[in-house]
Amino acid sequence: MNHFSKYPPLAALVLLASLSHTATAQVAWVASSSVEATDAIRTGNGDGRLCRASYNGNVYTGQAPGSVAAAGNPATNLCSIAVNGQQAQMASYEVAIGLAGWDVAGSRPSAIAPLTGGSQGSTPLAVCRVREHGVWGPGWYIPGAGAVCHYTRNLVPATATIFESLYPLDLNESVHITTFHDQCLTARVASGLPSTIVQNSCTNGPGALWRVRQESNNNYTIASLRVALCLGRQTAPASPGQVAGPVFVDCASPSALLKLRPATDQTHHLQFPDASVVSAPTTNPTNVGAGLELLANNGQPARQFTIRNITDAARRMRVLGYNTMLLGKFAFGLMAQRPRAGFIADRIATDEKQGDVLILSEVFDPETKSEFITALAGKGYPFFTSSNLETAIPGSSSGMLIHSRWPIEATAFQPYIASTGADKLAYKGVLYARVNKLGRRFHVFGTHLQSGFDQGVTRFQQIVQMAMFIQFSCTRRTSPTSRSLSAAT
Repeated sequence: MNHFSKYPPLAALVLLASLSHTATAQVAWVASSSVEATDAIRTGNGDGRLCRASYNGNVYTGQAPGSVAAAGNPATNLCSIAVNGQQAQMASYEVAIGLAGWDVAGSRPSAIAPLTGGSQGSTPLAVCRVREHGVWGPGWYIPGAGAVCHYTRNLVPATATIFESLYPLDLNESVHITTFHDQCLTARVASGLPSTIVQNSCTNGPGALWRVRQESNNNYTIASLRVALCLGRQTAPASPGQVAGPVFVDCASPSALLKLRPATDQTHHLQFPDASVVSAPTTNPTNVGAGLELLANNGQPARQFTIRNITDAARRMRVLGYNTMLLGKFAFGLMAQRPRAGFIADRIATDEKQGDVLILSEVFDPETKSEFITALAGKGYPFFTSSNLETAIPGSSSGMLIHSRWPIEATAFQPYIASTGADKLAYKGVLYARVNKLGRRFHVFGTHLQSGFDQGVTRFQQIVQMAMFIQFSCTRRTSPTSRSLSAAT
C-alpha cells in the first residue's frame, strides 16, 4: 500500500543487528593441480584465486594467478603469501572452492564466523583482503579484537586494520539469487499452468526464496521454497522457436545438478553439466515475469548472479539520489520538463544497479508528479512518500519524493527555518521515511539544500537543523533492532 505524508533527498540509512543463526562450512581446499581448481574463489583482482601454502610448518593464505597462461607456467604459477615481513612465493599450494562472500570484517553477526584457511602453530588464521589504489591484496589475520590483516602489495608485504573477511554462505538459511540488474530469480505459479522460473522484483515472499544444497565440493541443487522443486535444465524448447530456459524439476533428478562457478569475487555462473548457463535477458529487465534463458557462457554480466542469504541481503540498502529538474509550467514556462518524467522513470528502472530507495528532488509540477509516481510504481517502486506542503507558487509543490521497493512504515517532514531568495517559495526541508526491507528497518532522509554559490551560511544552518532532525528521528522512530548511518546529498 502506498504511503503519503505531507512531508523531501539525503540518504541516511540504518543497518540493523543481524539475527543469530549457524553458518554451515562449505568451502574446501583442493590441490592447485586439481580439475576443480578452475572454480577457485576469486580474490577481486581479475581472475586471481584465493590460495594457501605451507611455510616453515605454518599455513598462510594469499593469491595465485587465475589466467590460463600464468597458471600453466611453473615460473608464474605461484601462491604469493606474506610471512615474517616478507613475501614468499610457493609452487606447491591449494586453492579454495565453494560458496563464500567478501564483506567488511566484523560486519556479520557473531554467529557467522569468517573463513579460516591457515594456521600458526595451533592458532587458526582467517582469510582477509585489503584494497589499495584499486587493487586487492589477499592475506591472513588472527581473529579477535585489534585484528591486523597481513597481505602483499606490489610484491611488498604490508598490514592493515581495516579489511574484508571471507564469510561462507549459510546453507541453513534461504537465499536471494539476483541478476546483474538486481532482479530476483522467482518462482511464478499460475492456476492450471506449470510453475515457471522468471526474473522479478526481490521480495521476502516464498517465490523469491531459494535453498541451496551442496551435493559435493562444487555441485549444488537449488530448491524453490514456493514449489518444493529445484531449478533444472530444460532438455529442449517446449515449442519451435522458443528459447530454452531453466525449468522446475524434481530435486533428485540429474538435471537439477549444477555448478556455481565463480565469475567475479561477488558473482557466480549457474552452469549445468552440458556447459550451458542461466542468463537473464537485458532487453527489458523490469518487465514483470521476464523469462530466463540457457546459453553458452561468454562471461557477460547477464550470465552472472549474486547469491546472498536473506539476513545478508536485508542489511544492504542501495540509495539513488536524483535531481529530476521536473519544473512546473506555471512558474517556469518554457522550462517545464513534464515530457521527461517517463524517460527518467525508464532510465532509473533499467540502470545496471538499481536502488532499493529513490530520493528525488525538483518534482514540482503536480500533474508531472502524479505521472511520475504512477510510472515508478510500475517499475517496481510502489511505496512512496512526498512533501505536499502548499507552496507560495500556485499549482506547485516543494518537489520532494522518496520511492521505495520496500514498505514505508513511517514518514515525516521538517521545513527549514533558514531560507532565502526564491527558495523560500519551495519550502525546502528534510523528508524522512522508515523503510522495512526483509524485516530490517532503515531510516532514510532526503533533502534539497539552499541554492546559490554565495549562500553557504544558509546551507550550513540548514545542515545543522537537518542533523538535529536526523538524531530525533532515529531515536524516537526506531526499534531495538535498528541502528542508523547517515549521509547527505
